Amino acid sequence: MTSRREFVAASAAALSGCGRSEPLANSYVFVANSEGRAIAVIDLAVFTLAGRIPLDADPTEVLASPSRRNIYALSAADGLLHEVSVAKRQVTRRVAVGQGARALRISHDQSLLCLASKSQVVLVNRKDFNIVGRIPLPSPAVDFDVSLETPHATCSLAGTGEVAVIDLATRQLIRRVKMSSPAATLRFLKNGAWILAGLPGERLLALVDTQTGKLVVNLPLAIRPDRFCFTADLGQLFITGEGADAVAIVYPFQSQVAATLLAGHQPGAMAASRNPAYLFVANPTSNTVTVIDVPTQRIVGAVPVGQGPGQIIVTPDDQFALVLNQSSGDMAVLSTSRFTKVIRRDRSAPLFHLVPVGSAPVSAAIGMTTS
Repeated sequence: MTSRREFVAASAAALSGCGRSEPLANSYVFVANSEGRAIAVIDLAVFTLAGRIPLDADPTEVLASPSRRNIYALSAADGLLHEVSVAKRQVTRRVAVGQGARALRISHDQSLLCLASKSQVVLVNRKDFNIVGRIPLPSPAVDFDVSLETPHATCSLAGTGEVAVIDLATRQLIRRVKMSSPAATLRFLKNGAWILAGLPGERLLALVDTQTGKLVVNLPLAIRPDRFCFTADLGQLFITGEGADAVAIVYPFQSQVAATLLAGHQPGAMAASRNPAYLFVANPTSNTVTVIDVPTQRIVGAVPVGQGPGQIIVTPDDQFALVLNQSSGDMAVLSTSRFTKVIRRDRSAPLFHLVPVGSAPVSAAIGMTTS
């Protein structure tokens, strides 16, 4: 008799198309339930709930370690950072980082967990899970990011209209850059040489030189730059925000806004797959996800999912996009192979699977028990 695991795995392999690998073995999705004081664990081989990990607080953000052997769960209201073993599916360590902590990142050398907590940046050593630095900020951080290749972090500062540049090696704030209007969302480019800063009040994307703090260019946008999403090579940046039912496509290294495309009703969170090269855009007010073929910049699908779709993540093998539905408490699974290159306005692409995950899922990360 065929087991449920074998049946679902076989179905997923059939959906993924000829020549594609089967779903990742020993891989799990860890979902933060922001109202459930728990992390739901989904087995990617069968797309079913494999268990729940209770926490001492409501998790607001999860992040996988570089090896994917551990998951870090941050609880903003209680100021707690938990380390979760993927193999054991339990909390192994925790540390108090301060209330309001958010924007969890890993340093370029993978030695530190970095986050913004009220008016300071907190650094946690990954090896012993102790706080090794607190860097004061002149005002609370609106957003926070860490460079992938250099020992730098950046914050947009509330009330000052400034972007701060931080040296993680010396544990010092080394530069404050005055912007033409308050900055919100921030991201480093891959080489760490530039900081991308969204200026929502002016609908501008500013590029700032990390070393000098000088403005490189301001790029006008048709929408407010609220949410950013990069392709895997960081060569294209996608932006959504208030102003239009659209996504802006930016080539940051060329300092060019390439296009502004329709992307469903009130587009929100995004994720990009590599092969096939798709952009998945959540439309929370219509409970759908719009799928855009990146090379052709054409819509190839509009998928009804659960209620209030938010964060989207793509599996490492690019076979599936996983959509967290915050209002309905489930995770939609979309097979990337099901979207054609032809726009079909009369038919929506099918939903592969829907998995109940718990109350108010807001963040997810993929862990593995083996490499």
